[in-house]
Amino acid sequence: YWLAPGVNGATGSVDVAPVYCPRGTNVTITATASNGWHFSSWQGETGGCAVAGNVITAAMTQARSIQASFAINLYDITGTNGPGGIIMPSGTVWVEHGGSTNFAINSNAHYHVTNVVVDAVEQGPTNTYAFANVTNGGHTIIALFGIDRYTLTVSSEHGSPTPSGTTTSDWG
Repeated sequence: YWLAPGVNGATGSVDVAPVYCPRGTNVTITATASNGWHFSSWQGETGGCAVAGNVITAAMTQARSIQASFAINLYDITGTNGPGGIIMPSGTVWVEHGGSTNFAINSNAHYHVTNVVVDAVEQGPTNTYAFANVTNGGHTIIALFGIDRYTLTVSSEHGSPTPSGTTTSDWG
């Protein structure tokens, strides 16, 4: 019988080429995903075959066309913010292998961005951050904000004002 193993798309490979097989033989085929992909299923004439994940043993009781299917890996990035502003998107976003995503950081009125922390590394104050060519998961981005502060310096040529000197106060 004719055995025609293959893959759906250029996202992986199988270790057996199309071949003629004697009736009653068993042929074991292993599917291997390309970088950034993972095995998802076997499709085609798989009835009567033994399947164990990415390995299928085809009982050659008939001609068979069997295809391995793969899915692209997805990786998580979690965005959170402290009080005084917002990060968008917020929560967990999923990015395809090799993909990119952007985050926007906006402060509320009378607040400002004090720091953006990406994977525990301080980036300093910024209003945007891009994750590019994502190839693994578990990333985090945290936006931190501070209330605006104002400094007032009081002096007079006509005596001693109260209070005198420099005073720093939070907004409000």
